[in-house]
Amino acid sequence: MRNHILLAILVLGNIGITSAQVFLFTDNFDLPAGGETQNNAGQNWLLNQNSTGVNGWFIETTFGNTCGTENSLFVAEDDGFIFDQSYNTSFASESWAISPIISTIGFSNLDFSFDWLGIGEGSFTLYDYGRLMLSNNGGLTWNEYSFDFTNNSVCENFVIELGAEYENIPEFRFAFKWRNDGSIGTFPGFNIDNISIYSEPITILPIDGQVFCGGGNFEINTVLTGSYEPGNTFTVLLSDQFGNFTSATEIGFSSGISLSSITFNLPDNLIASGSYFIRVTSSTPAYQSAAVGPLTIQTPVFDLLTSGGSTNLCNGPVIVSTAISILELQWSTGAVLVPQISVSTPSLVYANGRNAIGCLAISDTVDVIETTPIVLTTTPEAPIQFCGIPITVTVGPGFDQFNWSDGSSSNNILVDEMPISSISLVATDTNGCVLDPYILDVDFVSDINIPISPENPAICGGNPVVLDAASGFQNYVWSNGTTGATNEISFEGFYYVVAVDPSGCFANSDTIEVTQGQYPIANFTYAQSPGSYTITFDNTTQNGVDFEWIIDTLGSQNEESPVFSFPENGPYSVTLVASNGCGVDSITKLVFVSFVGIEDLNNGSQLIIGPNPVAEQLVLYNRSETFAIKSLSIYDLQGKILLSVENSVPVDGMVTLNLESLQSGLYLLEVQTDRGVYNTRFIKK
Repeated sequence: MRNHILLAILVLGNIGITSAQVFLFTDNFDLPAGGETQNNAGQNWLLNQNSTGVNGWFIETTFGNTCGTENSLFVAEDDGFIFDQSYNTSFASESWAISPIISTIGFSNLDFSFDWLGIGEGSFTLYDYGRLMLSNNGGLTWNEYSFDFTNNSVCENFVIELGAEYENIPEFRFAFKWRNDGSIGTFPGFNIDNISIYSEPITILPIDGQVFCGGGNFEINTVLTGSYEPGNTFTVLLSDQFGNFTSATEIGFSSGISLSSITFNLPDNLIASGSYFIRVTSSTPAYQSAAVGPLTIQTPVFDLLTSGGSTNLCNGPVIVSTAISILELQWSTGAVLVPQISVSTPSLVYANGRNAIGCLAISDTVDVIETTPIVLTTTPEAPIQFCGIPITVTVGPGFDQFNWSDGSSSNNILVDEMPISSISLVATDTNGCVLDPYILDVDFVSDINIPISPENPAICGGNPVVLDAASGFQNYVWSNGTTGATNEISFEGFYYVVAVDPSGCFANSDTIEVTQGQYPIANFTYAQSPGSYTITFDNTTQNGVDFEWIIDTLGSQNEESPVFSFPENGPYSVTLVASNGCGVDSITKLVFVSFVGIEDLNNGSQLIIGPNPVAEQLVLYNRSETFAIKSLSIYDLQGKILLSVENSVPVDGMVTLNLESLQSGLYLLEVQTDRGVYNTRFIKK
């Protein structure tokens, strides 16, 4: 294949750098043969083959409407009188002009081009036309190209791609066929000139729309239709800013015999308004592609970002960074090779460097300013007086970003829901200053109180307590989110309820505390002060909150542990009533009041007990025959009878009581005689 290519080049002439196209065949029918494009000068054509009639093909100079200069290939009458501006059409005829044999071995991507005009008849009833015929076997068989060359008085160019069936073959031929219908026509019938068959060995695919920049690394795609020798080098050339390749700059290389794409690096100093072109050349053999361009040259601009989006120093130093990674970064502040800087004074900040593909790039400009934050005001002013009727609160001018505590982002907020103590707003003014959170206090105005029962609620024994709000309101909402007039509470804490009164304003209750409690267990003890009738009560109630003491028929008291002076000796009934949020409990005890000492019986000095304190046996001794003892009773401090002796007590002498079964403590001894009842106390050890 390589030998065929070299032969084709030798036939065409000099083998130096060619144009973008490699011509396999050219013919403008002018003498002499050869020349820059290896003109065939009409040699080796077969004229008037397969012909009938009196019309034929000629290679001479034409007159009148012709294509090309000097000689051309045309149809005229074949009797030699070709200067009468007509061709003989006395009857229908057909004539062929067949080209020499052309080798396309080693070539693909072939284009076939020629100039033509045809002044034949073109009516519906009278029709003269030419046709293009193609053969891939030296003319043994032909394919007719379906296009009528006729009725065209202006010379124009015709180009087709030959296609794969005519590539890389040894015997390619083409022919022109002329047919007329037997009527008179105008000379020349079919005129052809400037025939060329060519291939583009190196083609740069279109770069339309691609943007280039100084210093950048780029890639272009190529198509090769020729073969290349070992040691070949492909080179990318860049023209000057005027599109001239006389002093072209080599900007990319690739060694080898194949090439689908090639990378190159553009110089830094490109002028954006210049008209730069590129082309690709090969060294062995030496070809060059068509120049592609002009290149669209732009300087890339990369974005600078600021922290928080603000460029105002009112929020402290502004952090400026690049939106993309930039190499060889230099800041206008003098900082280098750092992706971000901190700016503390008003200034215009920009940067330059190289982007990811090596282009010299420059940033946009960030104007760092410093202003005083705008004072935020609202209409109506804070605090907002709200009773339940919706109020729109609007922020004053000078702000363009809003972030309310409810998530809204407009310049106003509607206060229309359940009361809260305040609403917060973080706003940014039009200069970019972010204000500290603005607290919009909301005062919920209501003179109406909602009573709640019970007054001292408690969760008793783990059972929930039900809070009841007074009737006459609507839309009850409790602080724990429960709606309705009743609220079953299972957890201790502070609770309140709000509702809407008939006028549309909010009413609210006092805050009440729900405690975690148990039912009360009432109990008490008492002690008498020596030498008096005064009794000190010790309240030992569990879980009690409120207390009431009912002291026999002598009255009541509400102290927790009262002190009471009785009028005289005697047992008295004392009841303690204890209550809390869970319930009420009471206990009644018989309280013995005695003014005597520990060993003397009142009004009965003839009666003596001992020993006191006693271990096991207590002895009562009557020293007088005038007393008749009827019964003895021992009580605990709660008034319970522990021992009673009746009708077996001697009139005089001693009575021995076995107290071994009693527990240690203070006890009361009651002695009934024929003169009355006598009491005393003793201690059991």
